[in-house]
Amino acid sequence: MNIYLNEELLEINSINKLEIAENINLELEKEIIEKIYLDEIEVTLDYFLNNDLDLERFDKIKFISKDVNQLIAESLREAEKYLPKLKQGLKDTAEELRTGSIDQASELLNHSIDGLEWYLNILNSILDLREEDTLSKNLKNYIEKFNLALNRTMISLKKEEYNDLADLLEAEIISYLETLSEFNKQLLEETN
Repeated sequence: MNIYLNEELLEINSINKLEIAENINLELEKEIIEKIYLDEIEVTLDYFLNNDLDLERFDKIKFISKDVNQLIAESLREAEKYLPKLKQGLKDTAEELRTGSIDQASELLNHSIDGLEWYLNILNSILDLREEDTLSKNLKNYIEKFNLALNRTMISLKKEEYNDLADLLEAEIISYLETLSEFNKQLLEETN
């Protein structure tokens, strides 16, 4: 079995997945694994590590890496495109709550919560990859405050206080997203 990192054949004489992954990580410099090919089949790192695979049946295992800054920039650009849609979804949710269309508002809110979770996961992943600096510290603190605001919205939802929920979405959550959007731009400027 031949093991590659990008196009380079590595000398790894193990069939233990963890040992292979450790050896690959030693080769990486400011890169992360983006894709893995078992022969011609693409799998994720998670799949590779967490599934019972008989590696001996493969002729070639190829790890494809990506520069961390490139990955961060791509994620930030994707988030930048998505944030206006998320803000509009939250505005629409608040409007539906005020008109009493609770079922419609609930569906919109579920999509918005999924979007918020996606965005916060991106930001947290980026923070994990970055070195600790002033921007990172400020962003972490802001995310903590944002999470508290999200908790307040969930309490209003649970209590079925729909007007309060609409107010929180419009006054706090959208405002937090606008500021997070500014952090997004700063991170993108630093990455480019």
